[in-house]
Amino acid sequence: MADTVSSSSSFVFPQMAAIFSWRTLVLAFLLTNLKSLHFMWFARFLRAFVRRLTDSAPEKHLSPRCIFLPAISATRSPALECDYNLHKSNSTYFTDMDMSRGNFSLLLFGRAFNPMPGPTHFTMILGGTTCTWRKEIKPYARYELWTRVLSWDEKWLYVVTHFVKPGVFRPTEFVLQPSKRPNTAKKHEKQEDNILKSVYASSVARYVFKNNRRTILPEEALRKCNLLPDDETNLADIENTRASNLAIGRLEAGWEAVHNCLQPTGPALGWYHSACYNMPPSTTRSNTRRYRSDPSNLPRQKSIAFLDRLLQENEELRAQIHPGSPQPRNTDGPSQPAPTSNNHQHATEEKILEEIDWFAQTRTSDTPIWIGEISDAAFATRFRQFASSSQTPSHIPRTQFASDDDLRLLVSTNPAWPTPPRARLLVRTALKFLRHSYHVVRRSEVLSALETFCSDPGNAALGPVAKAKMWALFALGELRSSKCLSSTKRLPGLAYFAIASDTVRLINERPQLDVIETTLILTLYSLEANRRHSACTLIGSALRLSTVMGLHLSIGDTHLADPELREHRIRVWWSVYILDRLLSSKIGLPLLISDDDISVDLPSNGPSLTPEDFGDHSHFLVIVRLAKIAGNISRSLYVRTPQRDTFLQRVARIREELDHWKAELPDQTKVAFSRTDETEDHSQSAISRLKVSFNQLFILATRPVLLFCFRRHVDEAVAASRGNPLPDAARETADACVSTARQSCQLLLRSWVNGEFHTFDYSYVQHLFSAAVILAIASTLGQDTSKNDREEFDIVAGFLQQLEENGNPAAMEFYAHIKEIQVVLEAWGSTPCQPNDLPTSGDLGSLEVFQSAMANQSLEVPALHNTEHGSQAADGSPLNLSFLDDWIYDNAFQQICWQE
Repeated sequence: MADTVSSSSSFVFPQMAAIFSWRTLVLAFLLTNLKSLHFMWFARFLRAFVRRLTDSAPEKHLSPRCIFLPAISATRSPALECDYNLHKSNSTYFTDMDMSRGNFSLLLFGRAFNPMPGPTHFTMILGGTTCTWRKEIKPYARYELWTRVLSWDEKWLYVVTHFVKPGVFRPTEFVLQPSKRPNTAKKHEKQEDNILKSVYASSVARYVFKNNRRTILPEEALRKCNLLPDDETNLADIENTRASNLAIGRLEAGWEAVHNCLQPTGPALGWYHSACYNMPPSTTRSNTRRYRSDPSNLPRQKSIAFLDRLLQENEELRAQIHPGSPQPRNTDGPSQPAPTSNNHQHATEEKILEEIDWFAQTRTSDTPIWIGEISDAAFATRFRQFASSSQTPSHIPRTQFASDDDLRLLVSTNPAWPTPPRARLLVRTALKFLRHSYHVVRRSEVLSALETFCSDPGNAALGPVAKAKMWALFALGELRSSKCLSSTKRLPGLAYFAIASDTVRLINERPQLDVIETTLILTLYSLEANRRHSACTLIGSALRLSTVMGLHLSIGDTHLADPELREHRIRVWWSVYILDRLLSSKIGLPLLISDDDISVDLPSNGPSLTPEDFGDHSHFLVIVRLAKIAGNISRSLYVRTPQRDTFLQRVARIREELDHWKAELPDQTKVAFSRTDETEDHSQSAISRLKVSFNQLFILATRPVLLFCFRRHVDEAVAASRGNPLPDAARETADACVSTARQSCQLLLRSWVNGEFHTFDYSYVQHLFSAAVILAIASTLGQDTSKNDREEFDIVAGFLQQLEENGNPAAMEFYAHIKEIQVVLEAWGSTPCQPNDLPTSGDLGSLEVFQSAMANQSLEVPALHNTEHGSQAADGSPLNLSFLDDWIYDNAFQQICWQE
């Protein structure tokens, strides 16, 4: 018997030893950690890539209902993914999200995807991802990833991914996998905290769609992939969902809102297994219909009508198949949002909803004309509205410009070409004006063409485009060389302008630089003639022609050997860019091209460049950088889309950009720019023009804050009592705006005395009017300098009156506003109840005191923004300066009735 036992033991233990040998153990370890081995990430991604591109199901079943549905995948956390705390390492979450988001993006956007994009294809590029963790994942624990579209804006598509416990939540159907029957979920309570207990981590990623260098709008990409409906009702529901989730995607609503936006019920796109752990969904079944019909578990969104309708349709179909199924939910009334966390609720309150754009009815247009809030006329009207007792001040329509009928009549008269001496005078005058701030034409080429014209009165040697450019130069030269209207009471050069405009109205299939140059000259003339809308249309045409020619892209010497022509292309492009940005800051129209789409080199100097044709590139670069800041003001301050920072924080950021611009000025320019004495002579006219342009941008960025301070001042005057003091940040910004306006007035009046202020200079007139309105506001604030500000305002009004009498179209428009402001100031000065001074107490006011002060006004105080750049109150608490956002958008941007 003993021998038998001994024999058996000697037989078993060698076999067990062979099984548990180090080779076997290593092999078992590798197999259980296959997911984390080298090159497995590429193998898994390649497998998912091939399977998705060869899967015909998305093409068949993809529809707008899929846009917010999640794609679900499952995997495990092997030992190699765990850290010394014995749970899944934080860094390994991102590789799992790569798999999940890659699979998801190919499902929704595979139709238009192409690694080598053609005209109708695009690629998705990950622009950033952020993750936050709630609970650890143990070694070899199984978990699911739910990935879906959260929202999108003008550039980014926001995608959210949730790591959740397996088998807890189950969709009602798989839209892209109709043959797969979903399993029911484990029994689970429906309270929000229990839902969050099943969430391990959440992540938000943002994608940008690109076609080569061109950025494709997310809405355009969604439409190409059949994810946006054609009918207005469903489209409105999707838009509501997008807008309500945008703050979550931008992480403005806090991470609790990200966790809460998990959609645990309803349909899903499909179930897609991991390449290493092919595990079916849990087969544990329970009754989940009551859970699915519970409204408190719907996605945490402000508007869920679209998803509600999808759930209702699903329940109706189930009721037809299974009569015992629950009745569909009643959606006759408006859908109610589910309760959310405090952070999410605050984010909803901070959003600006149903903003009303500003339109003006005019007799010369069959539709209302949009008024940009950034325009000086709009700001002047806002001031009159708040300063007067009436909330509906009469609108002063802009009618002081050459009419279209006059231009058509001038085209038919066919004016004669000027004599050679007069032609030389007009062209040289125009060239001198163009060299101030732009590079439009090459001086040597223009003068050579001019001599060709003078030697050939029949103009046989000039083509139609060259003739149009010469007509445009004649128009600009005659305007700049005149001091008053012509004998026919028309604007000088208007006849030449009409002929040139008529000549270039034909759109060239192959654009030419001459056409762009001519369009730029016509843009500048249109602006001087106060035809601002025409100027915007012309610069839009010039920019589109430039992009067609590729002027916004760098071109090497292999494609264009001539260095002067290459530099000319570069500077013409930047001239187009400058006019686009500056016109946007004057009128408020959206920018025509994003800085991200521009890769052309900046202007430069070189030994091969002719000084006659190419001026100092450093001065031109200064203007380009200033124009970029003008574009930033338009798109960050005067926009209706929700912004991450408060208004005062965005103003502070613009002021930092302006300070940085001054710090980077060339040494010689910086010294001249910093001079404040009264001895500046005519040689400093370029610096003076640069200063007033800089000051105008500063005023644009800060004057909404000044208007708010004035509104507080008016309310205190009506109440005959002093309210709580304004925060230092708001008061300092308003004071800086007034100080800058005073400086602009001094510079412009000095230019008038020196003879640099041309009669028909639109920019100087606009800057003078803009500064005058600021002085008018300052004169009402009851400060020590208010009397001096009123006297300065009266002086400026006198100069604008002279310009108006001399026929300057812009002065005619602005002086009409000045006369109305004078009436308001006279009424303000005669009011028995004099306003109190602006509060100057050393007490900055804590958050509670400041909100209490705001409560007495008809202004909403939104929840405090959680931002790293927030100002600090005296008590150390962050100061709630976001009150300006709601006031500016809901009051200053809306409450007006235009009458003509």
